Amino acid sequence: MPNPKSTRLSRRDTIKILAAAAGAGALANLPNKWTKPGMDFGVLPAHAQSSQIIHTLRAGDDAMIDFNVGQPPITINSTVQITPPDSGIVMRYSVVLQESAGASSPAGIDLPNPLTGTVTTNGGGTGILPITYSEVGPNATITVTWSFENPDDGTGTDDQVFKTPEPVLHALEAGLDTEIDTNVEGDPITITSTVQITPPDPGIVMRYSVTLDEGNGLPRPAGIDSPNPLTGTVATDNTGQASVDVTYSNVWFNSTITVTWSFENPSDGTGIDEQIFQTPDFNP
Repeated sequence: MPNPKSTRLSRRDTIKILAAAAGAGALANLPNKWTKPGMDFGVLPAHAQSSQIIHTLRAGDDAMIDFNVGQPPITINSTVQITPPDSGIVMRYSVVLQESAGASSPAGIDLPNPLTGTVTTNGGGTGILPITYSEVGPNATITVTWSFENPDDGTGTDDQVFKTPEPVLHALEAGLDTEIDTNVEGDPITITSTVQITPPDPGIVMRYSVTLDEGNGLPRPAGIDSPNPLTGTVATDNTGQASVDVTYSNVWFNSTITVTWSFENPSDGTGIDEQIFQTPDFNP
């Protein structure tokens, strides 16, 4: 019996056989019935739907305010502007009043109550806080600090400062020394002591003090009738001058009436000056 002839497979034939086997396996795994592919739907988180808008802020410009108010009350507005402009953003404010050292306490600032709170921005992205005052002393500051109430809206802080002017320090000069009559008959005699401040300023409170110095070894003068008490205050007029009337019935020889002037409030000015009214020396 003849030997069967051996057959050698080529590389090409081998690849064809393997491909046919793989195709048959894939067909065997196909489903009996065709189904339509499905799709799953869901809702993305809010931060994934759109980017969060982060704002920046800028407080209003610092400003000087008048501390002498003729027709109180006066309202000043502290503002904050956010970028990009957006309405309904909640902004927090904090208000601090700092009085100047040595100055009198302000007559009154109707600060927000409480001193910290919130306002919302308007359509232009601006938050507004009204502050009302009737009078503020010199060299005082009102500081309004702005920030975002919700950190997701923005970060950072900024201040707006309202400041009253520095006090104007005045100089003073008492009136000229004067010789007065020693022999008075009839009604009392009135002399007027004056003081002038520079620069001229109305309403500055000046203190006077009146003293009587008797002549050496002479009988006691009849006395000074006014002012009573011998020390007090008067305010300067529109020219910056203040005056006090001194009335006497009889002042003897070689006596002096001295009126000493000073500022009642050291923040208005410093220094003192005297005006002396002198009776003549006694000549027998």
